[in-house]
Amino acid sequence: MAEVEEVAPAEPAESKFDEATLAFFARHSYEAVASERFHTMTLPALEMQKEIETVKVLGLSDSEPKLEDEGAICLGKALSVIKPAQMTQIVCSRNDIGDAGAAALAAAACDVPNLKILSICHNKVGDAGMAAIAEKCKTASFTELVLSSNEIGDEGMKAFAKSIDDGASFTNLNKLYLDRNPIGDEGMIAFASVLHKLPDLEYLAMQRCKIGDKGLKALTDAINKVGALSNAEYLWIYEQNPVCSDEAIAALKFAVKGKVKSYVSWPPPIPGFGYDWGKWGPRGRPLEEIQKIEKDLLNPPKPKEKKKKK
Repeated sequence: MAEVEEVAPAEPAESKFDEATLAFFARHSYEAVASERFHTMTLPALEMQKEIETVKVLGLSDSEPKLEDEGAICLGKALSVIKPAQMTQIVCSRNDIGDAGAAALAAAACDVPNLKILSICHNKVGDAGMAAIAEKCKTASFTELVLSSNEIGDEGMKAFAKSIDDGASFTNLNKLYLDRNPIGDEGMIAFASVLHKLPDLEYLAMQRCKIGDKGLKALTDAINKVGALSNAEYLWIYEQNPVCSDEAIAALKFAVKGKVKSYVSWPPPIPGFGYDWGKWGPRGRPLEEIQKIEKDLLNPPKPKEKKKKK
């Protein structure tokens, strides 16, 4: 009888993901469980790798466990390997992502070909993270960047402005949210100087930062002199800390009057009521005083002629 040759078992295919990324998949996957609040309902299982491969909106807000730098780095690796063509949004709000995690997600954003929204708001992204986004996302496809409530300051905004200055970066951007960051005058001045190179920007949120009169003046000059925000629909820049002067606020309001639907206040103006109402934050001057300041800007008083001596 001929001897049967024993065949060695096949070696398992090498995973395209490293151990850290596989551990990330396992940590953020879970089995189906019964709902604690609705006893007739079952919460469906989630397999993180399959989620990345199939969903349009990758929602990792309020992640449990919290998404930190290590997890964001693994997520970035997974996105770069999978290159999910169906994905249009990455939302990682209210986590603990810092500069390293933001840099990893920024690099991965260019590997998601149809990405429209990148949201890393309510995290711990600082100047280095913003600089990484400015460098790595120059040609990314997303049109909306949400970085509200982070730790981005002047240096991060200077790096962002430097990227925009080449005229070929962030050309797809039409919604930018930078509110509730410690951005001051220097950052606003740098950003204002290149804002006209984002002609398709429709929404700009920079409220509750640390922008003072100098920053507001730079923005006002950019609007008046080089056509910044020429196609904008909404601008939010109210409630700065420290409080800006009424004159600087009025000058900015006058610059955008009739061009931008909402500025320096919330909610937006009511249709039919013009663009000259509203207050700057909860302690604004009465409407009549604000209108008088704006009127004086439009029609400055003529200096009185000195009487000639006889």
